Amino acid sequence: MKFKSIYDPHYRKLVATLVEARKNAGISQTQLAIELGLNSHSYISKIESCERNVTLLDYIRICRVLKFDPKGGIDILMKASSKMR
Repeated sequence: MKFKSIYDPHYRKLVATLVEARKNAGISQTQLAIELGLNSHSYISKIESCERNVTLLDYIRICRVLKFDPKGGIDILMKASSKMR
């Protein structure tokens, strides 16, 4: 069975970082979805609850809306990958 990245603790830390950035920016899931041109907040909700993977492109788009430097999250994943086999 293939391991899904949504269960990886480093991925969950990345998502937690996004949630924290969104909350610190004072933006709701609905507001973020609107800024991203989405019809509903469902996509954001699924990312934040780790039901869905966020693509790299969407991660960067979300970071831009939140005025959050995406390098922090990428550093989390890079550190994790250096420990993987």
